[in-house]
Amino acid sequence: MAIFDRQGAADRVGRNMRTIRRWEEKGLLTFVLGRVRESDLLAAERAARQNRGGDRRSARVTASA
Repeated sequence: MAIFDRQGAADRVGRNMRTIRRWEEKGLLTFVLGRVRESDLLAAERAARQNRGGDRRSARVTASA
């Protein structure tokens, strides 16, 4: 089981620190002693993607096609 700090979490899911902090504020992600489990991080990413109605990257591809 991998464990990440905030910067490592952002790097792992290809997002920036602002996004990770926004997920924390929304309650999608909880850091304990400044660390988060990879499984929790990936679950937060899935939840965030569902909340906005899909993957932003695929939406860009569709819009430009």
